[in-house]
This record gives sequence, C-alpha cells and structure tokens, in this order.
Amino acid sequence: MRYIHPQHVPTPSLLPRKALCLRMSPPNIAPLRFAVKAGAKHVIAVDFSSIIEKAKEIVAVNGMSDKITLLQGKMEEVQLPFPEVDIIISEWMGYFLLYESMLDTVLWARDRYLKKGGLIFPDKATIFLAGIEDGEYKDEKINCSCRSRKHISKDA
Repeated sequence: MRYIHPQHVPTPSLLPRKALCLRMSPPNIAPLRFAVKAGAKHVIAVDFSSIIEKAKEIVAVNGMSDKITLLQGKMEEVQLPFPEVDIIISEWMGYFLLYESMLDTVLWARDRYLKKGGLIFPDKATIFLAGIEDGEYKDEKINCSCRSRKHISKDA
C-alpha cells in the first residue's frame, strides 16, 4: 500500500523521468518546484482562486516559468497545454474525507487527461468509524418536554 501526502511530490524513483505532472490544489509553489527538481518535464497547476497570480510571480522569480504553468479556473473549464499527463497530484480530501471534497473533479481530470498507466497521488484513503452515544443530546431530542408523559395513558 503506497500513500504519499499531497504536499510531497513523488521521489525520483516514483516520478518517471520527463513526466508531465498536473497539480490540482491551491498553488503551493514548493511541491511544484520539487516535481521539477525530481525530473518532471513540465508541471501544470490549476486553481480557481486569484492567488494564482501571485504564484505566477513567484514561479517567474525562481526562473521556472518554462517548467511550470499555472492556470486559473475550474479544472473542467481550463485547457491544459498538453493533451495528457503522467501524474495527477491533488489535495482532494474534504473533512470526513468526502464532504466538500474535490474527488469528482479529480475523477474528471483522470478520465480526461491521465495517460493509461498514469499515477494519482494520493491514490488511497481510509475512513475509520466508531459508534458513540450522546445521552444528553438524545434526551433533549427524544425525551424532550414537548412529549409530556402526563398525557400518556397506562392502558396504551
């Protein structure tokens, strides 16, 4: 089982040389730079927020404009500069894993852009559940004063 935190980029042994990487998340520059340093041919980052303009400035100052492309917009609406990518890296998880997540968008990008045999990071997730009881909450909702026991007949 392989799990790589989305803030981290695959090590050179996991990143195919000259790979095209797509990052779908807030444009944190560090993982983009790491992907380039690990041998990515080109890295594309897509984000809807306007912070991407500042990220473009940072990429330019670091001399990586020829290796990193930043696109502002929804993943489903932007046009990538390459028809396919080798790797998709995304922080798709919401709280409780799926609530407000980007999983639908990642699956769309996978179907549209990921090469056959391509990689998605992270590619696995686990939800752990435990049953609990909140007695006070239960009493408040079920045994509330609106259900006065005075009106209940003993014969019922």
